[in-house]
Amino acid sequence: MSFHLTMQFIVLNSNLNVILQEVRVLREEIGAEESRYHYLNEMIKIIDLQRKRVEDEMQAYVSSDPQEKKKAFR
Repeated sequence: MSFHLTMQFIVLNSNLNVILQEVRVLREEIGAEESRYHYLNEMIKIIDLQRKRVEDEMQAYVSSDPQEKKKAFR
């Protein structure tokens, strides 16, 4: 009986180590993906600001109002 329990313990411990390794790998992947998510979100914000600036510049450029033309970035 003791030998049987020892073998079960060894098998279960081995399975536990495999699962723990899988968890470590998945946590690393999650960390990398979260980092990428935040980076891309910040890039989207920057691009939106640049797009808005271009829109404002174009509006000032085509405007017939001299005060609007003075707001141009050029």
